Amino acid sequence: REPRRQGNRDDFMAPCGCYRCRGENAWVSITVANDAEWSALCGAIGHPEWLENPAFRGQRNRWLNQDELDTMLTDWTASLTDYEVTGILQGAGVAAFPSISAPEIFSDAHLADRGFMRPMTHPDFGERRIMGPPWQLSGTPAVIARHSPLIGEHNDHVFGNMLGISASEIARLKDEEVIA
Repeated sequence: REPRRQGNRDDFMAPCGCYRCRGENAWVSITVANDAEWSALCGAIGHPEWLENPAFRGQRNRWLNQDELDTMLTDWTASLTDYEVTGILQGAGVAAFPSISAPEIFSDAHLADRGFMRPMTHPDFGERRIMGPPWQLSGTPAVIARHSPLIGEHNDHVFGNMLGISASEIARLKDEEVIA
């Protein structure tokens, strides 16, 4: 099958999307993967009656009725801030997190606690904080070992060692500004 555009929606899970919250440009992403998480969400937001609604009983029915479900869920999220929604839902075991801007990524307490921002020295730009790998593995920790390459930094290795171009030909290409 050829995939179709579906925005924030998932092929199987519902609710699964980005929901408006109180405040300017405030949104939260929420994903419910199974019936246990659905039950936790309904309890956490004070709508246990949603569990009895046949339109939302079982993952397939929630997916088939996601327009109605998204409207109902947005009615709740719109009354709270993105971080309030996140705290309530994560506290109940439901995946939720604010949709934050680039500057907010650098000041987010959760990401800071996880060591997501890493210091890196770049020869042209000096000391910078960069985003590290979003995952943490105990046996093989993911690291960023060096700065991004400078323009032409690896030309001798790529053109000479990997492609077998002679040093004199590489020098000619540099002189003619074909390569950096």
